[in-house]
Amino acid sequence: MKGVKVRLVLAAVGLLAVIAYLAFGRSRVVPPFEVSMWYWHSPLRVTEEDAESLEEMGVKRLFVKAGEFSFTGEDVVLRLPQSYRSESVRYPLTLVFPFDAGLVSHLEEFDIPRQSERVAERMLAQVAVAEKAGFEVDGVQLDLDCPTRLLPLYGEFVESVRRHDSRLGKDGSLKVSATGLVTWFGSRDLHLVAKQLDFIVPQVYEGQVGMTIDTARPISNPEVIASLMKKAEKLPCPFYIGLPAYGRATLYNEEGSFANIYHGLPPAEALAHPSFKPVSMSPVNGQGKPANAASDYCGENFLELLAVRPSPDGRGQGYTLLYSIPTPAQLRRSYTAALEHQTSDCLGGIIFRFPEP
Repeated sequence: MKGVKVRLVLAAVGLLAVIAYLAFGRSRVVPPFEVSMWYWHSPLRVTEEDAESLEEMGVKRLFVKAGEFSFTGEDVVLRLPQSYRSESVRYPLTLVFPFDAGLVSHLEEFDIPRQSERVAERMLAQVAVAEKAGFEVDGVQLDLDCPTRLLPLYGEFVESVRRHDSRLGKDGSLKVSATGLVTWFGSRDLHLVAKQLDFIVPQVYEGQVGMTIDTARPISNPEVIASLMKKAEKLPCPFYIGLPAYGRATLYNEEGSFANIYHGLPPAEALAHPSFKPVSMSPVNGQGKPANAASDYCGENFLELLAVRPSPDGRGQGYTLLYSIPTPAQLRRSYTAALEHQTSDCLGGIIFRFPEP
């Protein structure tokens, strides 16, 4: 009898060990961290030099802008469709479809069955064009920056898009994914979108622009990556983490309030331009304040210039032009943070930069 009890106890201990492994041990196993890139160049062309750089970086997949969805007032249309001319791309493609701000502002007015059918048809047409040009396409991605309150509607829209063709998502031949704003990850409603996706991509950048020059923030903030990845782990789909590798220029008016995003001159040209006077240049931390140490540095430098002359339309004198200038440390800090805090549902990272040399 005593031997039986011992065997029963040992069996129970063994069972508990198995349960503990399934519940905790397996959740700590993380997949290889796959490096991909959002490749916004149009027409799609990857030179041999580009391909060598991508290979050196370890890039395994390209997320290519395939066009931009807009709304005519009656129907969703695809503007600026991609041209596929490169024969040197050695990677599978995911075709990305941004939705412009005008379309997003009309989302609540949508006839969802009708407009989701338009979106599905146009995405699949772009897939066919890319495949005809000799590319391997294994997914489509929606890039729709809706307000957080509209996440339930967005989830309904994605579900309706997928319903139009069996190839779209959840074991179909084309994975369906979506980008995600940092602000969404504080909402329970994000589950309604995520459950329709094969994976989601939280974009860990541009969480705040800064509505005044005193509250200006850098594009990247490696400090938020760990907390955001923990939130993403709770979603009903895996995820990639979106990583920045670009800069930005912002205009502030005479009172120091946000006026606009600036696209006029690159930093070097602005520094040499007689209309601007340099004010300051400093490495900054995640809060946009001067970095006190290397460990505090987010990898971006703030260059502040004062407009001492008006523009040709007579406006702008007294405005402040603030550049957030990226360095290699920007990507390195974010990438390292993502790698250190990778969870079992994190498949890797996708790097975003503007299409320039």
